[in-house]
Amino acid sequence: MKKILSVLAIILAPYFIVACSSDSKEDTIPEEPQMTLADYQGVWEDIHNDTAFISISANGEVLYYKQNGVMGRGIGILADNTISITNEYTGSRDELKIEPTINGLRVYGKVGSKTNKGNYTPVWELRKTDETFVNSFAGEVWSWGWTNMCPYFKDGLTQNRYMFTSNNVCTLSYHNNKHGDYIGESYFYIPRKYKNRGCNLNCVKACS
Repeated sequence: MKKILSVLAIILAPYFIVACSSDSKEDTIPEEPQMTLADYQGVWEDIHNDTAFISISANGEVLYYKQNGVMGRGIGILADNTISITNEYTGSRDELKIEPTINGLRVYGKVGSKTNKGNYTPVWELRKTDETFVNSFAGEVWSWGWTNMCPYFKDGLTQNRYMFTSNNVCTLSYHNNKHGDYIGESYFYIPRKYKNRGCNLNCVKACS
């Protein structure tokens, strides 16, 4: 009898080992893949106002604009579905919380103010565009129109010009065909190549 029991124990042992091994595999929960800024790379525009947008580059640069004064740019760090950015415009530590939707992204912002205490809390409802990411218009000069009613000159024709002196600052100047240039105010700008057809400039006075 003892011999029979010993034989049964030897025969059944592999089955217990296999069963235990199988159970441990079923209990293992695979980790969810961690998203990176590269997963959100591109230009995203607001479905309710297509001049509002968030742009993210391959190297983590983030540009964002909601409305005049509610904007920023800087290098982003993504953690727990929230992008943290030191805003080059306000100097504040901004946050953009990302929530995937069926059609794109919903982003809840905490954006510092240049002139007011506290933060703005904009919300973007975003869809991805086929636009090309741009981070600067530096070196470009935009000009438009001629008028004889410029307050800085008594006569002649005057043309308005934006001169982009860096990645984030441009100067509005007035070129007169008789008297040369009058240099106006400087502005902080957020660049975007709108619809890949032309450039869209979102800016506020740099001194504000």
